[in-house]
Amino acid sequence: MATVPSAAAANGLDVVDLIGTPTVHARYGAFVFGTTSIDLTAVNHDGGFAETVTANGDRRWTPTVKGATFTIPHVGRWTKSDGGEHWLNAALTFDDWRRGYLQANANGYLNVWAGKKGDGSTDRSFAEITVQFRLDDGNLPDGLMGVTGFTDLDGDNNVMEGWELLSGFDAAYVRGDAHMKPYGTNGWVGTTDANAHIADEHGMKHYLGATFVGHTIRVRYSISGNDQRGSAFYPLPSTMLHRLSYDLNGGSGTDPISAGASVTDTAAGPGCMAWHERDSTVTLATAQTDHDCWDAGMIGKTGKNGAMRFLGWSEQRSADVTTQEEMSKARIVSTTTVPASGRTVYAVWAHKDLPLITLPSTGVTADGVFGTAQGMTRTTWPVIAVSAGLMMAWHRRRARNPPASRRNHA
Repeated sequence: MATVPSAAAANGLDVVDLIGTPTVHARYGAFVFGTTSIDLTAVNHDGGFAETVTANGDRRWTPTVKGATFTIPHVGRWTKSDGGEHWLNAALTFDDWRRGYLQANANGYLNVWAGKKGDGSTDRSFAEITVQFRLDDGNLPDGLMGVTGFTDLDGDNNVMEGWELLSGFDAAYVRGDAHMKPYGTNGWVGTTDANAHIADEHGMKHYLGATFVGHTIRVRYSISGNDQRGSAFYPLPSTMLHRLSYDLNGGSGTDPISAGASVTDTAAGPGCMAWHERDSTVTLATAQTDHDCWDAGMIGKTGKNGAMRFLGWSEQRSADVTTQEEMSKARIVSTTTVPASGRTVYAVWAHKDLPLITLPSTGVTADGVFGTAQGMTRTTWPVIAVSAGLMMAWHRRRARNPPASRRNHA
């Protein structure tokens, strides 16, 4: 873990340099908290806010009492360690504020705002908020770990816009050459300029990422007086990793991720690594004994007719293959793309006593044990197997009913 020494000394949290470590540790990828795409028809509050509409049509919620709580249903999906997924709801409680409020545009982009431009104030405007994550049944998620972040922290006109990570967090993520400086309690503020784009190299110098452990976090957003700014919970996708999983689809044994855990990432190959950048294309582990960490001998499955043959991986779960048509529908792939929600691929199996004929372009071994087919794409699915029994029956029919030209010369 690369740290920014001066920042680490000035703050109580570990501070990770996003230059040396450009992605957040994989274990936090199970939940991503952001407020840039929420369903405004579903939000609600406890009555402790005055709700107004701005001149440009934005909705604004200004707290009127301490402890006022604003709830965002289904703010994100949480993947538990057992693989189960659950919706989480976020309850934002205003503990204290000075010229602080919430505001959202029609696209569901919700900002925490502070200040009133040109009001002559000299003290900092702020909003101090506790965020608690809850399951749909009202219970608190046990074992929650997650990631969030804050973009566009400006320093122009001495505004010193920033966030403090008051509690619940275990690390902050900033670039070593950030245009920000430590501030307050585990906080960072902009120092020199404003950025035009959120995620380009300059924009990343105004970005604060954060990881947290537990169901409750506390933050404080603030700016210098006589100004007005807003900032959202906005973790940048490029700084997060997302999970690839292998489902043995009724089989047993050691899957590629488990096999890859015992070797270095470099030696394992990308198909044996659990965590990948968003929308990256990953070559899946092959069945052959080759350069990656895994081969088909590590898994097995017993069907109603005995041992079964592993054919490859698919992005969809399918029943055991018994015919050529089922083989085509199984859609075996050699690569997959890992989206923000993660990707699971499923083993495809066939009865071992079903003789198979293979085509040279598939990369399948001569004895019919399939590797992940080489040269396959998502739109081209070559026929890679037919039943030898069907072929024999066709030859018998040909023998009994020779072509007309042969019958005429018999």
